[in-house]
Amino acid sequence: IFVMKAQSLGLEVSKPFGENHAFDFHVESRRLGSFRVQVKSAWMHVPRGPYIINLKDRWRNRRSGYDVVVIYIARLDFWYVIPRSAINHIYLRLYPRSTNPRTKYEIYRNGWRTLTGDVHDDTRLIGLTIHANAE
Repeated sequence: IFVMKAQSLGLEVSKPFGENHAFDFHVESRRLGSFRVQVKSAWMHVPRGPYIINLKDRWRNRRSGYDVVVIYIARLDFWYVIPRSAINHIYLRLYPRSTNPRTKYEIYRNGWRTLTGDVHDDTRLIGLTIHANAE
């Protein structure tokens, strides 16, 4: 889901070979360069409570770690694109249904501008280019 979404926004996405990296994807942006992206998803939450995202200990390793965390709240089809510099805990608490705009990470909801550099519209779709071979 992340790869399709990122590609629809004009980002180039590649997956590093092996499982020994502290990030899931390498993303190239025409405007901003490259990013190491950690992708997480949340499927369940406590009623009237937050979605809790566990970043384990990957957040501590700055040299080989990630630059951006992308979180997908599947039930609500919400995306959070959070720069590493904004994260200071292993557990993130997201309150997407809150009416309080001051919750810490709500400013990063649909924050694709962090990766695309497009400050005007985080939800635009420019389409996918699919290359296929008939063989």
